[in-house]
Parts: sequence; C-alpha cells; structure tokens
Amino acid sequence: MMTELLEYSLLCAISGALAGFLAGLFGVGGGIIIVPALYYLFMLVGLPLSDAMAMAVATSLATILPTAISSLRAHHRLENIDWPFVRAVSPGLVFGAISGALLVSYFAGYWLSVIFGVTLMGVAWLVFKKGRSQAAVKSGDLNISMASMRLLMTALAMISSLAGVGGGALGSPLLVASGFRVHRAVGTAASFGVMIALPSIVLIAVFSTSPANAPPYSLGLINLPAWFLISAFTVVTAPWGAKFGKRLSAKRLSLILAIFLFLLALKMLISAVAYYWGHYLGVT
Repeated sequence: MMTELLEYSLLCAISGALAGFLAGLFGVGGGIIIVPALYYLFMLVGLPLSDAMAMAVATSLATILPTAISSLRAHHRLENIDWPFVRAVSPGLVFGAISGALLVSYFAGYWLSVIFGVTLMGVAWLVFKKGRSQAAVKSGDLNISMASMRLLMTALAMISSLAGVGGGALGSPLLVASGFRVHRAVGTAASFGVMIALPSIVLIAVFSTSPANAPPYSLGLINLPAWFLISAFTVVTAPWGAKFGKRLSAKRLSLILAIFLFLLALKMLISAVAYYWGHYLGVT
C-alpha cells in the first residue's frame, strides 16, 4: 500500500512539473495539459475511462484555482483587466460554471472526453490562427453586442467547466476577436479562471461522490493528493517554461503548440470512440 502511494505521488509530481513547464512554455492555462495527464494517470492506477475522465476534469479544476488567483492579482497590478466588462459578464460566467460542474457527475466519461477533445481542437485552431496573424488589435472597442457577449461567456464557462480548463485558453482569443487589445484580453481573461474554478470546485466537492475504486483521499471527484502535488509543482516549473519559450519565435511556438494540442485532442477523441465502440456496442 505504501509503495503504491509513493508511486502515485511521484507520478502526480511528474505530471504537475510537466504541466507547469508546458503551460509556461506555451502561455496557456495548465488545464489543457493537466486533464489528459490526470486522465492517463487515473487510468494507470486502475480507474475505467468513465471514472478517470470525470476525476481528471474535477481535479484539474481544483488545481486551476491557485494559479488563477495569482494570475488575477498580477494582471490587476498591471491594470490589464477591464473590470466593468468583467462585472457585466460575471453572472453568465458563474451560471455557466455551475451548470458545467453539475453536469460533470452525470456525463458519461466518453462524453467528457469528446467535449475536452473538441475544446482542444478549437484551442489548437485559435492558437494556429493567432500565430499566423501577429498583428495586434488596435481598436480596443467591442465589435459584438454586450448581450451576445454575455451568452458567449456563459457558453465559454460551461464548456470550460466540463472540460476542466480555466477559461483563459478560449477566453483570450475570443476577446481579441471581439475587439479587445491583446494585453487587455489576456488580463481580462485571467479573471475568468477564478469565476469558473471556484463555484465548480465547491459544487463538485459537495455534490459528487467518489467512485468505488477511486485513489485514496478523494473528496468527491477531486483527488486531494493529486491536487496538492500538481498545484505545487505547476507553480514551480511554469516560470522555467516561460523563460525557455522566450528563446523561440512567436510563430514557431504557436505552430508547435497547435500541433501538440491537435494530436492530444485526436488521441482523446480516439480513446472515447474506442471505449464507446467496445463498451456499448460490444465490439472488440
């Protein structure tokens, strides 16, 4: 038992270190790295796909909160956050996050894999487009109505909560496309992580139940050792990735990230289809 716990802890630490480095390197939220890392980690310790994906999403949301708070404070000091806009869309963000968190426990694992895979495909495309077009948005004015923006933010929060990501990966490109200046978009999107992660964590911790074969010390669908170790190592290694990323050109970095995310999304989608094909259709 002790040996298994040590091995599990080591794998969590390695996953956190890798997730932090890659998140810092590519400048995106760690959720897109942490979810697949936890998914394969939970599969490795014996959880079936349905339980592994649900726990990966929930635990990833928990790891996002400390980083999101730190990022929010940093961007607030730099005056990069459009607080009037944040206040206007915050009800939609919270509602979307709550809706997504409540659905996590009820969605079959392969559907969560599909949602995450499709979300990742979207992020890969946005990153690729951003890398090819390096011109910063100069207007700073919204080119979409506030009513439409509120609906978009609600949908963004729901998808992010279901996929286990903080919202920045989708939020930043969306805000830039909507007319925000780049730095303002990044800073404003940083506030989304707190509003998505916090209500999601509370609801999942209170209302979800741990699978029968869940790893030790799980609170509902959130595995506490994985949450602690990944959070700690992500904070340590993210700056290393950011420093290394400065050595690469923006276009090359965007292309590498887009390819990486696309392949990762493809793998998750293939796993989901294979699970559904074998488990529900009886095909091996």
